Amino acid sequence: MGITYKEYVWLIKPDDVNPEFSSGVLECPYYYGISDENVYDCPSSKFCDDCMNQEINYPVIAEVIRDTYLNPFEKITVGAKYKVTDVDMGAPAFGVEICVAGYKHWANNNNFRYHIDKGGKKLNKEFTKSDMKDGMLCETADGSRMFWIEGNLRGISEYNPCIKDDLTHLRYPMGDIVKVGYPDFGRYQTIEKAINGDFKEVIWERKENKEISSDEAFRVLKEHYGCDVKIKE
Repeated sequence: MGITYKEYVWLIKPDDVNPEFSSGVLECPYYYGISDENVYDCPSSKFCDDCMNQEINYPVIAEVIRDTYLNPFEKITVGAKYKVTDVDMGAPAFGVEICVAGYKHWANNNNFRYHIDKGGKKLNKEFTKSDMKDGMLCETADGSRMFWIEGNLRGISEYNPCIKDDLTHLRYPMGDIVKVGYPDFGRYQTIEKAINGDFKEVIWERKENKEISSDEAFRVLKEHYGCDVKIKE
């Protein structure tokens, strides 16, 4: 599970998170550097709650700003950087969990500054039908493009009501959704041009398992371990 927009704002500006605000957060993601999408370009169908509760696609990094101890025996020093693995907004002091040398530790929020590592590897997040929002642009395995509107794929002259919860087609593999994002209406003025143009932002792509031969598998294992490998029954 990744860190949500709202949890990230709570880490960097805790006073901006309040249930009295429409989304529970004072400003939009663009203001906090989470998204490159300006509020004025935000799709009208993208409700504030849905927006702020979605997960960030990149690692959130905690950089140590003062020497401290995670426990009586483990010290972390200024400048060290760790991946944030969880956030507990109900804990004013010890509400951030970081990963140190493969182990997770709850730590004092105030000992870190936080940033999103947009240059890092995107997190692999399972994407399902429940994550889809009206106005998203979808590409299927056969290269077709359609918009997601009211629970179905709808194109200029096409309609596809056969998408399952995992975004695969009910009957035809070439109808599986393989890419989801937002159209660039700032660049393309008409629906026809936008549906065939570049995505403004890709938020998910299907990653298929790669099939290799047993010889290739043994070669990779040998390179990894530095010796011949035998498979135990």
